[in-house]
Amino acid sequence: MRLVWLGIQSSYSHSSLALPLLANACANVSGWEWERVDGVLGDDPFEIARKVVAKEPDLVCASLYLFNRDLTLDILKRVKCLKSDVRIAVGGPENLGDGAVELLKTTPSVDFACRGEGEPIMPVLLERLKTGADLAGVPGLLYRLADGTVADNGQAGLMTDWATSSIPCRHAFYEFGKPFVQLETSRGCPMGCTYCTSSRTNVRLRSLDTVREELAHLRDCGVKEVRMLDRTFNMPDSRGAALLRMFREEFPTMRFHLEIHPGVLGKEVRGELLKAPPGLLHIESGIQTLNHASLLAVGRSTDTAAALEGLSFLVGIRSFETHCDLLTGLPEQTLDDVVSDAEQLVRIGPGEVQMEVLKILPGTQLRKEAASRGIIFSPDPPYDVMATPTMDPEAMRHCRHLSKILDRFHNAAPLRKTFRTMVLEKEDSLRKLLSWCEEREAETLSQPLALRHRFELLDEFLHGIECPKSLDELAIAWMTEAFPTGRGPGLRASLAHDLPVDAECVWGDAGHVHRDGTRLWRLPLDERTLFFAYNRAMAPNHAVAVFRE
Repeated sequence: MRLVWLGIQSSYSHSSLALPLLANACANVSGWEWERVDGVLGDDPFEIARKVVAKEPDLVCASLYLFNRDLTLDILKRVKCLKSDVRIAVGGPENLGDGAVELLKTTPSVDFACRGEGEPIMPVLLERLKTGADLAGVPGLLYRLADGTVADNGQAGLMTDWATSSIPCRHAFYEFGKPFVQLETSRGCPMGCTYCTSSRTNVRLRSLDTVREELAHLRDCGVKEVRMLDRTFNMPDSRGAALLRMFREEFPTMRFHLEIHPGVLGKEVRGELLKAPPGLLHIESGIQTLNHASLLAVGRSTDTAAALEGLSFLVGIRSFETHCDLLTGLPEQTLDDVVSDAEQLVRIGPGEVQMEVLKILPGTQLRKEAASRGIIFSPDPPYDVMATPTMDPEAMRHCRHLSKILDRFHNAAPLRKTFRTMVLEKEDSLRKLLSWCEEREAETLSQPLALRHRFELLDEFLHGIECPKSLDELAIAWMTEAFPTGRGPGLRASLAHDLPVDAECVWGDAGHVHRDGTRLWRLPLDERTLFFAYNRAMAPNHAVAVFRE
């Protein structure tokens, strides 16, 4: 019999562990030949369906996530139309809670839905399909009976032997040709966040030797970027420290992306983070909100002082960049809370502040509580919150706009220092910027903006609220990016023939100033004067050195 795996990713850069993990789990199931068909969002569903059908499958399997659900189901419906005798099974986060029942009731083309971790379900399903045995009693499996009703075998149990199971990167289906790969050294999470599908699930840990074996294989296969799937990398503290030590000492040519909870940073992890060499780590730090009532409502720790101290510690380490996450649309949260949270985080100075609307995911406790809490969310993916008792749709609109503003004017690295200076310099400047952008929504929020245009918009806004320090920082960034002088933030600059004898190089290589073709521009600021050296042969779109008089 032939199984065809349909894998739909968000882009060509992404891959999933689902196929190699499930193929490993079914290694002892005979009588099945596995093949795959891959696609990405934006692909033609007919063309992918045609490729699936051309492989003459007996069973088509796919994993459903909120980002790929619509396209995947479209393809599967087309597959069923083209090959009516094929059977279709789906799994993934979209089937948690009541999601699997709803899917089977509304999508006749899908025959089986798997709820929970797939490794315990797939081998049993394949064996029973091969022999024609009854599907009753397969934990986690839902299917349609002859009369059209849905048989629900409940939630699959956790894969208790996951920690000692085969590592996925040794399977033939593992993809090494992507810009990054995913790695899980643990499963489950002890935290009780009610909006998360992993809330209070049993934690299973792979041994350090197994992690070492997997990383060695990835390194030997040329992998440079690893994104850790561990829900909270720094829990427990001693294990997180041991992994960081392993990364630093044994795999220094690789780069690791980690999620760290800033409120539970222990002594050992802190010590190892301080030893991390440049380029080894990239940190995602989940603050979500600083509102105590909201944190209490979703089961997160209300110790915001510890979270902010931990974030400040991470941001203070210059050998890696820390990005920070915020959520909007949480219970008890107001628009004032959202703006205040963003201001506090910008002041601390993370590399990026990523603000997202809360998604009410299938299988979560908050999904069960949404109606009683008065939370209105989209019934279709991505299940984003549209209104709560404390934030009406207009307030949620402001939150979405604020997210765009952070992306465009703070998360752009050349503008980040200016943005932070603005928030520190002028009280309530972020709210004023939100109002200013909304008044000019068509120009500032509704279309893509080139970096130079973002500079010019911010320059106009800062002049309007009188922020001299911020304007100085913007002018420095403008000149560093080698944007044209004589306009915008570069109006103050003038051509210089020589450097003052006491000029000090504060960025770049001072020797560049003596190379043929180098030109100097003088930028007078409120408290100092800077000189920018440009050489188009060496760096056509950037200064090569900066000097301070």
